[in-house]
Amino acid sequence: MVDWLSELFTISPILFCFASILLNAGFQIFFLSSFPITVVNIAVLEPGPIGGGLLTFIGEVTAAFVTYHVYNRGWRKFSKKIPQTIKPKKYIGALIKFRQQLLWIVFLRLIPFFPSSAVVIMAIYLKIDWLPFLWGSIIGKLPATIMEVLGALGLSVIFSEQLNIVMTIFIVGLLLYSSSKWLWTKKKTSDPYQADQKNNSNHPK
Repeated sequence: MVDWLSELFTISPILFCFASILLNAGFQIFFLSSFPITVVNIAVLEPGPIGGGLLTFIGEVTAAFVTYHVYNRGWRKFSKKIPQTIKPKKYIGALIKFRQQLLWIVFLRLIPFFPSSAVVIMAIYLKIDWLPFLWGSIIGKLPATIMEVLGALGLSVIFSEQLNIVMTIFIVGLLLYSSSKWLWTKKKTSDPYQADQKNNSNHPK
């Protein structure tokens, strides 16, 4: 694959970029790691870390978007054959608003070594809309791509400790914030006293 892509780059850099993005999408759809594509992008494009990393980032986001729609279409056909009793609750996605959906996708994207295809499957199962999924993938894929590029360059050993500390703090903070917002929203909607006060204010004497 490396030789084929290298030859393709000599023929047409534009075709090489399209082939890299398409291969990235294909790898993600079939639960394969896209790390070899990152290595090829860095080796072929100049300057390697910047040009190859940017192409990898675009490919990862595009692959996530394509995989989401492919899996979503397959899930719709498959879910018709599943008994209603074991289908996911319809209110799960409704309880999680746009911001919470976005934060959860970012959180899942930032988990080290968590398969991208698994993130797509969870998003479809929880009925997360494509827009927060796309933006969450864009935000979450950026640091993940940087770590992947560093790994391809052999620099992950040098920066691994600092990166792990920063990523751990960010992930824990994101999870706590998202959970607290979700619990607060659920408490407000389920509090009968606040609901009565709201109804009384809407109907003055």
